[in-house]
Order: sequence, then structure tokens, then C-alpha cells
Amino acid sequence: MEDIIGFEGEKQKYHEFNNVRSVFYGNYFENTGFPVATGIGMNRGGIILEFVAVKSKEVKSSVIDNPEQIAAHNYSGNVLIGEDCLVKTTPKFERARYFEMYDKKMIFISGTASIVKERTEGVGDPIKQTETTIHNIQQLYSSEILQKLSEKKSDLNLDTLVFI
Repeated sequence: MEDIIGFEGEKQKYHEFNNVRSVFYGNYFENTGFPVATGIGMNRGGIILEFVAVKSKEVKSSVIDNPEQIAAHNYSGNVLIGEDCLVKTTPKFERARYFEMYDKKMIFISGTASIVKERTEGVGDPIKQTETTIHNIQQLYSSEILQKLSEKKSDLNLDTLVFI
């Protein structure tokens, strides 16, 4: 999204995107968890959306949380900037999802960034931000997470990690 954290008047573009996404999703993902998603800024006009959609009775999918991060959809109001924004809904995405279909097992990883709990680490320090982001990604397929998944799935052998 062009200038994703920029403002148009009093409205921050990322907040507006989250508000629209929240209305669009409604209560649809209430029991299953949200899709994985990553919002990235760009210096070109407009917005680009890419997605993978699957509908099959063979699909098994579950949310994977990073124990060191608060789920984005559970962020407190302290994180959402813009005092003048009348509506500030939380970002509706999961950090990762386990996905299985036709005996292929994958983890889709998204939206991790350099967040610890609900705060950005290393502001102004790209090295610290990169280290924190890599650490967060590693948490999503750590031995503890894989162990929890294997307790639910008797023979967990991941085929792929997919970064979104």
C-alpha cells in the first residue's frame, strides 16, 4: 500500500485499511481465527492485493501464535496511533497458520515484524529490527510450536514454510 503509515487529512491509511478489513470480515473468522496477512508500504500509487484461497473438505488449518507477541487483533488501544481517528479497529490477521491438505503440511508465516508483545523494537535501528523480526519468525516454527502441533497431528512432518 502506498505510504501505508501516512495520513490523508486526519486519517491514517493503515487504520482505514484495518477498519475496512474489520467491516468486510465481520464475524466470519470468529471461531477459526483470521487469515495470515502482511501489510507492506511502497512508494508507488495505489494498493496491491495478493491472496491464496482454498475451499476443500480436505483442508485442516489452525492458528499459530508467537508466545512473545500479542496477537495483532488483540492489540490494546495504546498501540493504535492517531488521537483524532474516530474508529480504530485492530489489524485482523494471524502471525502464522498451520495448513494441511492432501497430506502436504505447511506453515504460512506473516505479519511478524520487530514487535515484542505489542510494541515495535529497534525504532531507528534497522539491525535490531531485523534481528527481532528473524527471532519472531523462528518462534513460529520453534520446537515448542512444532511439538504442540504434533500433539494435535500424529505425524507432523512439515513440507514447507511459506512467508507472506
